[in-house]
Amino acid sequence: SSRLDCAPSGKAPHNMTSCATLRVQLSGLALEVFSTLGVSVPWDATQKRKFECQGGRAVTIQDVADTIAGALEVWYMAQTGGKDKIEVRVRSIKPSADPERDLAFEDPVDRHLMAGDTVIAELLAMTESMMEILEESEFAEEDLQIFRNCLRFGVNDRILCNCGPRWLSGHIVGAAVPDTNGITPYLVKTDPMLGIPSRKISVPTDTENVCVQEICFDPHMELHLTKSAAYAVRDSSRPSLRFTVGDAVVCRVRNSVEDGLEQWASGEVNVLWPKLPACSAAHHVCEGSSCSTCEEITGLFGDLPNIVPYKIKLKAGSWVYCHRDHHTLIRREGMQPYERVCGISKRIEVRKSQDGSKERVDHETGRCKRIRDTNFHEGT
Repeated sequence: SSRLDCAPSGKAPHNMTSCATLRVQLSGLALEVFSTLGVSVPWDATQKRKFECQGGRAVTIQDVADTIAGALEVWYMAQTGGKDKIEVRVRSIKPSADPERDLAFEDPVDRHLMAGDTVIAELLAMTESMMEILEESEFAEEDLQIFRNCLRFGVNDRILCNCGPRWLSGHIVGAAVPDTNGITPYLVKTDPMLGIPSRKISVPTDTENVCVQEICFDPHMELHLTKSAAYAVRDSSRPSLRFTVGDAVVCRVRNSVEDGLEQWASGEVNVLWPKLPACSAAHHVCEGSSCSTCEEITGLFGDLPNIVPYKIKLKAGSWVYCHRDHHTLIRREGMQPYERVCGISKRIEVRKSQDGSKERVDHETGRCKRIRDTNFHEGT
């Protein structure tokens, strides 16, 4: 198989060309996308790749993403002898030194990275032949399943959707849904808010800036997501919580970059019903008593939640808010899933108890029931 190069060969650099040199690693999920298409990508993650930008402006993360996508598209067309093409969309670029952090596409590369640094690219790909199938008026189930295999989430997974001034939380009720324009990645039923009933919305693209998985979010960079996913609770009607201060717990955080499966971070409950900072907008923190951005959101959607059930101090040294007291976001230490998944964590598992017997665990109710059926396996 041929080698893939990002920088175009045989061209002398323009006098006003800026460049950045990086190593690029395709994530496990990215390689799985191509595996679903029946191809193996000869991508060398140790190779230094040059990313160029003409016109004098600095190379941005978007330039890196576009160049990676272009290189893969050219390679695929060469592999098929021009008989089929592929459209590649890079969904996120993360530094390998901090694989949980998405780099903003509009930022210059040198704001976050040094020459020779390694980044991890996550992407979505669709071949021209697949697009032709999807553009037909009727879709066979096997065609829809091919599309679903390329999506990040599945039915019943909980996500947040970018709806302009704020994000709306909800769960997926349809994946790869045919419509008049082809296929919509997701149909989501939103959570009810104060004064606003639940409704179904369409998610037009499967990208990080449009929809994200519900987890315990980074309180510094993703406070707007924490507030958007939290339930409004009045001081006089706070529900009882499963945990108290000092309890050892685990929290659901971003999926692993290596295999794309769920990750849980250990820590202890630090504060019950912590009050959130005033700001709800992305990449913006307001310290004053009023904020025009927050006031605009409040005018459209009503008051945003200002408290959540828990603040968790993590063993790794950082901390997170947990915006819902639910088994898919927070569990007792030691109750991490045996069988990790990509989407929403499983409610029911079969585990081995200390005496070697098996028990059926319901993570929602916390109940355990001993079983004798030897056909059960751990994590099912």
